[in-house]
Amino acid sequence: MLDIYSNNLLSGRRAQELINDLTEAGASGLESLKQPVGGNTMRFLRRSLDKRNLWPKNYMAQIRVIHHKSKAEELQWCAFCLPHEYLHVLATLGDLDILHDKAGLDIVSKLHLEACEGKANHRLVALGVWGDGMPSQWDRGETIEAVSINLPGQSGKWSPMRLPVTAFSRRSVGENTWHDVFGVIAWSLQHAAAGLHPSCRHDGTPWLKSDRARLAQSGKVMLARAAVTDIRGDWAFFGEVFAFPRHNTNSGICWKCRATPSQAPILIDVAITYVYHIAQESSYAGASFAYFGCSTYKHGLVC
Repeated sequence: MLDIYSNNLLSGRRAQELINDLTEAGASGLESLKQPVGGNTMRFLRRSLDKRNLWPKNYMAQIRVIHHKSKAEELQWCAFCLPHEYLHVLATLGDLDILHDKAGLDIVSKLHLEACEGKANHRLVALGVWGDGMPSQWDRGETIEAVSINLPGQSGKWSPMRLPVTAFSRRSVGENTWHDVFGVIAWSLQHAAAGLHPSCRHDGTPWLKSDRARLAQSGKVMLARAAVTDIRGDWAFFGEVFAFPRHNTNSGICWKCRATPSQAPILIDVAITYVYHIAQESSYAGASFAYFGCSTYKHGLVC
């Protein structure tokens, strides 16, 4: 029932009424949630559920961003859910055999994971990093940049699961923002690979007061280790984060051939002429010409 409420499938007032009825009927485990239904019901339930939350607390780090008014670079605190702490919770509360499943991996990712396992001499969990931009506001006038992780080795009901790592406004992204964000993420992933809880913060400084739980775990061995097998995102994400060539790069964008933007008009003419002759000789005649021409241009020219 609490799961139904937390997913907004049940109102807070109705959830509180059911909790009270179940407690009076003798159900155990809900005694601390019983209270009269009133104006503060939803706030009480949210706070009670947060206290029972077994996911790790937010890790706060200062990131260089652009101030949306002054356009000057400044440091702002950004919240992270660290990948190695996600791994620790999943390994502690979950099934290690399911966590190490490889059925969902493609052949390249599987070979990469097995090579990492050989170097580490240890069984590893496959982790995927996912970068995505999501529109927000009522008019979709602002974009939120989000980074999450998933378990690409899963092939069953857990395959769609994505765990958020961090998110921030697109208009705050500056020249150094992604560098700082992935500095924190890479630090966490390195500890996930080593299977050890970190003994200090990502920048080498001592733990903050908000990191009391992390201080208690410093240097301890984790129940599972992991390796990154997938990094997913659109080309703009790869260009900004990993310095991949952009679509308008004069030297070309493709790693399989030497096609450049200046050659595009010639390649398009050749492809259109070729597809036109095929369409004239087929039963489709010219009906599907536009579709096949577009498809050839997008997927077949440069490779």
